[in-house]
Amino acid sequence: MATGNLIKNISDEATCSLCLEYFKDPVTVDCGHNFCQTCIAQCLEKAEAEPSCPQCRETISLRNFRPICGKHQEPLKLFCKEDRMCICLVCLLSKEHKDHNLVLLEEASQEYKVRHLCGRWVARLPEPIKEKQKCLSAFEKLQEALEENKCVWMSWLDDLQKKKEEYWKENDIELLDKITDLSSQIAEMEKKWQQPAGEFLQVRH
Repeated sequence: MATGNLIKNISDEATCSLCLEYFKDPVTVDCGHNFCQTCIAQCLEKAEAEPSCPQCRETISLRNFRPICGKHQEPLKLFCKEDRMCICLVCLLSKEHKDHNLVLLEEASQEYKVRHLCGRWVARLPEPIKEKQKCLSAFEKLQEALEENKCVWMSWLDDLQKKKEEYWKENDIELLDKITDLSSQIAEMEKKWQQPAGEFLQVRH
């Protein structure tokens, strides 16, 4: 029985009281109640009097909807830079975002506003300045490519030098052996030429 009540409570917490479906893009209003963003927006658009919460009738602001976590129905407080998503404090305790780079939602919002403004500022720069920036960027990329090619060529030249040294070393040994054999043959012939003619002829026969 207790388990059934627990499941019902969890289901109720995850259900929008306006559409009676599970939350889709849930938001929190001033009084703390949660609704689907589309549901509460449509509800308040139809309201003739001052905007109020459909559940408690407390006056609420149309501009003060705070997004909540669709998984835990808790206010979104942090921004995960790795996953590029807003998370709640319950998400923070999960393994899914362990050791991730997290910042306060307000801080992340300010950071992205600055980036957006910088992007707009760059877009409005005069053409010569933008062309200069493009040229500098292209030059930096070219420098990187040349440096990479330089490393490749230096490595290739080192290998070539090693192979050349190995080749000459092997051929030097072979050439030395041939010179030694040839020197022995010359010495033998000189020895024979120094013999008296009679002995030389006897050796020949």
